[in-house]
Amino acid sequence: MIKALKPDAIVLGTGAAAPTNFRYLDAGLSKAVDGLVEHPYSFALPPEKVPFSLKLEKRDGVKVGDAEGTFKALVESYVKKFKDTGCDRSLWVTEFGFTSYWFNGKNEKGLYAGYSEEAQATYIIRRFLLSLSLPIAVTCQYDFIDDYGSMSHEAEANFGLLRSDYSAKPAYRAVRLLNTLIDKYKYDPGLLVKIESEPIHRAMTRSELIKNWDDVAFDAANGLAAYGFKSNDNKPAMLTVWSLLPYSGEFNSRAVSLRIKEAAYAKHPVALDLISGRSFDLSGKFDGDDLIIENLILEQHPLAIILNP
Repeated sequence: MIKALKPDAIVLGTGAAAPTNFRYLDAGLSKAVDGLVEHPYSFALPPEKVPFSLKLEKRDGVKVGDAEGTFKALVESYVKKFKDTGCDRSLWVTEFGFTSYWFNGKNEKGLYAGYSEEAQATYIIRRFLLSLSLPIAVTCQYDFIDDYGSMSHEAEANFGLLRSDYSAKPAYRAVRLLNTLIDKYKYDPGLLVKIESEPIHRAMTRSELIKNWDDVAFDAANGLAAYGFKSNDNKPAMLTVWSLLPYSGEFNSRAVSLRIKEAAYAKHPVALDLISGRSFDLSGKFDGDDLIIENLILEQHPLAIILNP
């Protein structure tokens, strides 16, 4: 009926968890549905992970994602499923978020961990950056203003960028900064980055994130993420980089080294902290046309590196 009235309308459907969405597709979801809705909350995991993976096939009865439970693999498995079921659909993330409620030992009724407000901001930005590098049509964060008066011990009441009194959490400022910065940029797979060095102290290395999630353990990732972006209006190329470790203020920063391929144009790169808004000049050296940034101090916050021409 919708297509009959408006043939160019984009029809969205489902909105269930990934294993259920996959069952809908296997059952023969109407080809009039152009896009599938997904709510890939990380719940109590860092933003690069979700509690749906090959390890949970016994629980879910469906193969989803990879053995590590990465969000990237979840999205890629959707794309493969679309092809396997004979319809080129799009994926719409209409909800994701991190709640800043206080856990008091009596309110673990759901799956959500209660994050500090700065961790919430950091995780939202990390997920947005990752989503921009993946085949996702739209990504929406839940939500703008806390529900239920920001009741401190209610998980559902603390997902907002603003508290219920309209005061701003760090996440509000971080999302505003990212939106301003990323405007007119898109992911650039041609901006090739090699992580030359990412040392991590043995005390800083994380192994297990969660010991038992429906009889499955989730392991931490200790590496880095690095994604390039290009502008469609002659703005300089940009690289985003962050540590995949869980947010923590325990240790001093790690120093990493990056090789950016064919970036001889980048004479004066500048780094921008996407949470605090602090910017600082970077020193680099050239190896042919490759720009090498050595001993970049990577703190808890994701960085944008503007490759100034």
